[in-house]
Amino acid sequence: TAPTPGVYTIFGHVDWIKDAGVGYRLLAIRWHATRAATDTYIASVRSLPGTVDWQMSISTVYELDQDDYVELIVYQNTGGNLDIQVNGNLSPEFGMVRLW
Repeated sequence: TAPTPGVYTIFGHVDWIKDAGVGYRLLAIRWHATRAATDTYIASVRSLPGTVDWQMSISTVYELDQDDYVELIVYQNTGGNLDIQVNGNLSPEFGMVRLW
């Protein structure tokens, strides 16, 4: 949640559990605005089947009002459960820093 209005760098990283390589993985940043009626995706990255490394990072620079908040969204379509690995200070990670 943005404590003050400003321009923020928003970032995230996840490390998926490796699997047979079917389906795709999606990592996105969703913005919930105090001034908008609907939520908006402001950044996304998609990894295609057959990718060797399932680590995904995302970042964007976005202007937020006070009390706007963002979420890191993960999605996969393998047809079964697929976890995100917990790796110390690597995965999952999500944060934002006010630039000005």
